[in-house]
Amino acid sequence: MTRTKARLREEVLWPSMGKQVEQFVKTCYPCQLVGPRSKTEPIRSTTLPEVPWGDIAVDLLEIPGGNHLLVVVDNYSRWPEVILLKKTDASHVTRAMESTFQTHGIPECPQGQWPAILLCRI
Repeated sequence: MTRTKARLREEVLWPSMGKQVEQFVKTCYPCQLVGPRSKTEPIRSTTLPEVPWGDIAVDLLEIPGGNHLLVVVDNYSRWPEVILLKKTDASHVTRAMESTFQTHGIPECPQGQWPAILLCRI
């Protein structure tokens, strides 16, 4: 944004130019693609689980076309299981998770954007 203002000042100048340029750049999609990246979240270290598939991370990602990917990662081996979902209601997600559990066993407790109490063994 600073370079854009400097380049404009070489050619033109008008009242409140700085504010208008800032507002334009903040709403300009191509400008956002080439602009500075937002700060990434710091990496959190986790303890290594004692057994494979004893601790998993789960996330649901939306992809183009209205589909979703259910991503289940084993925190022991870092092995990802990726399942394409057409619907994200409870029955479809449960079926996909059951399929993963049938293959690898039931984990102690998953991590991610899930109500952990629903998936943890008590």
